[in-house]
Amino acid sequence: FEEEMVFLEILCGRVRPIHIHRVGMGLRRHVSQLVDPLVASMPISPTLAISMKQLDMKARGEKVFSFGFGESPFPVPKPLVHALQQNADSKSYLPVQGLPELRESVSQWLQRENVSGWSAEDVRVGPGSKELIFLLQMAFCGEILLPSPSWVSYGPQAIVARKKYRMVSSSFETQWKITPETLEQACLESKTPRRLLILNYPNNPTGTTYTRDELEKLVEVCRGYNVTVLGDEIYSRLHHFNAHHHIGEIYPENSIISTGMSKWAGA
Repeated sequence: FEEEMVFLEILCGRVRPIHIHRVGMGLRRHVSQLVDPLVASMPISPTLAISMKQLDMKARGEKVFSFGFGESPFPVPKPLVHALQQNADSKSYLPVQGLPELRESVSQWLQRENVSGWSAEDVRVGPGSKELIFLLQMAFCGEILLPSPSWVSYGPQAIVARKKYRMVSSSFETQWKITPETLEQACLESKTPRRLLILNYPNNPTGTTYTRDELEKLVEVCRGYNVTVLGDEIYSRLHHFNAHHHIGEIYPENSIISTGMSKWAGA
């Protein structure tokens, strides 16, 4: 009999059910039956929808200023290109934690950034911060706290990971930044003993960031309510005044820093 052929059509980031046929056995079923209903019901990513729309508009000759994907407009620095070329033939499996030499380099960089006490043993390297943040949400035992507004993928990641999440409100008056008061209110409404606050700064989509004084006041609340803070600091090296403060400087005992090279180095 013929081999079973499985076809999944990905349309704008969403799985569309297509019939599967095994001709020799006369078997028919839908791909949707193989996909977790929770995953199949996920709506299209807003940034993906915007990017697809702007491609269509450009194809029609319309002038478009795209606010979809946050791709870096900068060229990849030549030293990075050279290093990638020199290591293109490297193929050995690496430790799950990441390349030891790279983890050591990251640790040294953190020390230069005034984040002390974090050794290479505290560093994990992955194929991208998006995947690592998702894995953290899956592994975390507690409720997720998300500032509003925030990056569009945090919420869907929590849903797929089957985690409860709660939005922490902000306003125009606070420059769309959460405050100690709104954070404490979210903690009071939360009934779990442990919470993970994903704090993205400089922020996507607002572009605003937090001063050291603002971070210290938020940390006071976090200490009081057992809140672990994930500082999603992927835009830290694009701070207009080069005055970014890592959450690890202020809250070293219960924080995680997530960063990378995709925004400032295009790599």
